[in-house]
Amino acid sequence: MFARRIERLCRKNPKDTAFQFLSLVQKTIENDAEFQRAMAGEQLVPAESQRLWVRFFNLSVGQMLGRITASALNDPAGVNLFSLGQTLGAAGSVLATMGPFIGTFVNFGKERQLAVKVMDQLNVRNRPARRTHVGVFTDTLDEVNGVARSWRMQADIAQRTGKELTIVACRSQNLAPCELTNVQYFDPVAVQELPEYPQQKLAIPPFLEMLNFAYEQNFTCIQSPAPGPVGLTGLAIARLLRIPFYSTYHTHIPQYARYLSDDDTTMEDLAWKFVLWFYSQAETTFAPSRETAELLIERGIRRDRIRLMHRGVDIERFHPNKAMFAPTLPDGFKFLYVGRVSREKNLPVLVSAFRRLAREYPGTQLVVAGDGPYLEQMKADLADAPAFFTGVIEGDELTGTYAASDAFVFPSTTDTFGNVVLEAQASGISVIVTDQGGPCENLVPGQTGTIVAGQDAGELYRAMKRLLDEPQKCRAMGANARKYAEGRSIERAFELYWQYYEEELPGVPAGQISGQSDVAKVEWAL
Repeated sequence: MFARRIERLCRKNPKDTAFQFLSLVQKTIENDAEFQRAMAGEQLVPAESQRLWVRFFNLSVGQMLGRITASALNDPAGVNLFSLGQTLGAAGSVLATMGPFIGTFVNFGKERQLAVKVMDQLNVRNRPARRTHVGVFTDTLDEVNGVARSWRMQADIAQRTGKELTIVACRSQNLAPCELTNVQYFDPVAVQELPEYPQQKLAIPPFLEMLNFAYEQNFTCIQSPAPGPVGLTGLAIARLLRIPFYSTYHTHIPQYARYLSDDDTTMEDLAWKFVLWFYSQAETTFAPSRETAELLIERGIRRDRIRLMHRGVDIERFHPNKAMFAPTLPDGFKFLYVGRVSREKNLPVLVSAFRRLAREYPGTQLVVAGDGPYLEQMKADLADAPAFFTGVIEGDELTGTYAASDAFVFPSTTDTFGNVVLEAQASGISVIVTDQGGPCENLVPGQTGTIVAGQDAGELYRAMKRLLDEPQKCRAMGANARKYAEGRSIERAFELYWQYYEEELPGVPAGQISGQSDVAKVEWAL
């Protein structure tokens, strides 16, 4: 039967895109020993037959999504809808064969919800205690960026405090996996590079495997940080299993799309439509800053569906005494930048400001820690200036570099939060940020750091110059920064975040972000 179904699916006109799609699936089958045995008529027990069909489904959907993703990324404004329709039509034939499997999960989800309601109504004794188990479906976990670090920290704290939080992600071939036991990796069925950003890759997840895992884990809700392939899978699974879906707005995807497409507003508009659709599907969207929350509200997300997400810093890991672990750094006053080295971080403005500063203060150094598509250009732009590039550093090297520096400068206008700003303050150094985005909400102006106008190289230069001219004040601001960060511990932030899930019940509206909101009740003052 398996062989006959495959043959029927592949009887298409060779010129059709649908046939090309199915041909890819067929080639995959021809290169797989298990599929070949099934095609040869080998008798399989029901359980083995089902497992094989699940694998076939995952591979087929992976081929379909890979082609659609590649087409959309290569020419998002000019996708051939006719060709796309043919591909989807062929994929529909594949998906139809798996309808009973998906339908089973839908029915099981309904029955599970019904059983809970019946036990509530009958006040059943000795029923299992109510438990909270959050499944986080994320496309970024092993990468070197603030979002990935945040979720690794969340998973670590959950594991240490006995909270049931499981992170679901696709395994990367080139990045070291997270070793926490509450992280579940799946092998992607396809991987697609982003044409404008080769360092970032989209992994197409094995849908049925993730669906089965989510059902077995009996998640009480699913949260997806971003609308990537894994995030969208989390949304689909939440709908199929009839459990609440939450999201987190970590990244200004539309703004990044504009930067990476050379200020193409068409790309930005398309990205906004997609992003707003995704976040409108969530019962609650967590925003990392008030500015981000208001931006989403202005764009059409309902105010009562947004909560401010508490974020903190590991104050033991990032500490002034870590300076002893710093790698060899140049002498002199050191301004530090840590993060992705790309244009959307507004680094050309930093280059302009520092070149001017270096001419007046020859002993001043700029230390850049990170990697990205702008790295080689930034090195070229600062070839005649005292700039030191460390590349990607982690562990003691990273914490030591923070503590051994004199000030932190973060010119980004697109970050929704900016973990590095808290990390720098926890390390005991003053910070300079812009007045756009979340970072400016994570310092005490004039006491722990300075806020400058975004896109203004002149104002950034003057802020850096003041720290050089007033070294005693710079050191005092660094001491204040450490004290401030001690009130923003990651443990306290996680406790407040988890409290939302412990208290949230179906039908209870999310907290407001205005007035005395949940985040306003926490004092971040010195």
